[in-house]
Amino acid sequence: MSSFKYITKQDDELDAICFQFYGKTRGTVEAVLDANRELAKYLPLIPEGQAIILPELPSEAPETPAAVKLWS
Repeated sequence: MSSFKYITKQDDELDAICFQFYGKTRGTVEAVLDANRELAKYLPLIPEGQAIILPELPSEAPETPAAVKLWS
């Protein structure tokens, strides 16, 4: 599994970084915090120059709706 190193800019917020990098925030913010345990003490605005590891996340299979039986 590979990861990407991101260096924060002034006034960066974790959810915005995750949305920009992953295209979503659900599940990604938690994964980044898990990979960067010390990061939580800086939230909500992360100081400029902070290195953040953005882990590679498993791809999600699209949700398949459950089959509906109209007649038994």
